[in-house]
Amino acid sequence: MPAAPPDAWHGIRDARIGHEGCVADLSADGPARDNEDCLYLNVWRPAGALENAHLPVVVFFHGGGNTSGETDIYDGARMARAAHAIVVMPAYRYGIMGFLALPDGPDGSLALGDQIAALKWAQANAARFGGDPAHVLLAGESAGAADVCDLLVSPGARGLFQASIMQSTFCRPRPTLETAQAMGRMVAHEVGCDDPGTALRCLRSKPVSALKTAWDRVWTTSEIALPDKSRVPRPLFPVTPVGSALLPRAPMAAIAAGDIAPGPVVIGYDEDELRGFFAGMYPMSSDRFAAIIARDYGPIRQDLDRLYPTAGREPLYVLAAIRSDQMIICPSYQFADAVSKIRPTAMYEFGDRRAPPFRSLALSLPRPPGFDGGASHTSELPYLFGYRARSRNLTPEQDILADRMAQVWVSLVHEPGRWPPYDARTHAVLWISLPGDHSIGPRTTRYAAHHCDFWAQHTDIPNRLFP
Repeated sequence: MPAAPPDAWHGIRDARIGHEGCVADLSADGPARDNEDCLYLNVWRPAGALENAHLPVVVFFHGGGNTSGETDIYDGARMARAAHAIVVMPAYRYGIMGFLALPDGPDGSLALGDQIAALKWAQANAARFGGDPAHVLLAGESAGAADVCDLLVSPGARGLFQASIMQSTFCRPRPTLETAQAMGRMVAHEVGCDDPGTALRCLRSKPVSALKTAWDRVWTTSEIALPDKSRVPRPLFPVTPVGSALLPRAPMAAIAAGDIAPGPVVIGYDEDELRGFFAGMYPMSSDRFAAIIARDYGPIRQDLDRLYPTAGREPLYVLAAIRSDQMIICPSYQFADAVSKIRPTAMYEFGDRRAPPFRSLALSLPRPPGFDGGASHTSELPYLFGYRARSRNLTPEQDILADRMAQVWVSLVHEPGRWPPYDARTHAVLWISLPGDHSIGPRTTRYAAHHCDFWAQHTDIPNRLFP
């Protein structure tokens, strides 16, 4: 069912009490959970902020592949203090609870509806915490950034925010409603709910653990069979399907038609995006690297040999660079090209390769001796949103950078001129790193460094992170 307002209460409610996160798989961000009473949010404000102080508001949706994660592993205190802003981090439903679609049931947009409900809450209540509902910055990272992409074009979110930032986003491709419903029928079959007329009621009678297992099993398949017997690739991770009530058009199609929320847009990425995911493959032999390239990139192998030479380099880092450029970085430029035609647009690249390495909060993940994760996926999060899945605290120098980043982020909603404007001719980005790496400032060389002219000619995106 859609998100519902809380029951009314009398007197003062203690908002300092934490709440368990939504139904989720075991992941590096936390334990598995079966909790359904989970649509709460955390709020931070600067010390001494008064009601109706008209401070900017930041609403942040975390990542986790839309299957896991929780708000309690983030901390908005730095951004609230350094940028003098109200920070709101809402929970939303993942996996089967947020993205299930059935012909006679939900249409896969419950999670997006949760996020819209949180934005409406911020509009209605921000002023009581000292915030200004006319200056709301919507931000998201990874899957949360993919959801921000959808919120940009969702009719249900119109007017609920004035600027947006997508950190390591995935704005394409999007599954159709038909694909999502086919996957929903597969999930129902896994738990013995094959009758379309009663499938939803049957699913509701099953234990949450059984539903999660069925959902995860379906998401291990590589292709989805549609009713007409054709087959389509499984999506990379759960996202709201195109054709659902809250996402009637694909983001790129809506943007091409000029149907996008008003206000400035920022798209950004980490310099070494997917390298951290490949840690378990380190070190990689030259023979294994060559075999992977031949198998997965046969038609363009010679081009990759030229653009991504391995001489004197760890082959795994080269493979991670190929995958990062193909799946996240260059698609981000393509998305910026489209948005910049109709909205003020900026880009950033986070390049602090000395950022605290990722540390799993719930899983024993490989971290081979000598492995250098660089500026991998999530590396910017400890600087902005207090991400706790890290192996150490920031250094004093990184603390200074983090405060500056928080201020630059929030400036988008009240002083967007602090961001260098992006256009498809210069491909200017805001480079972010420590002073020894030229700190924060515009650069126009990063598009070429990631070989995005080449990837603009090869735009198919794999449906799995690992080759």
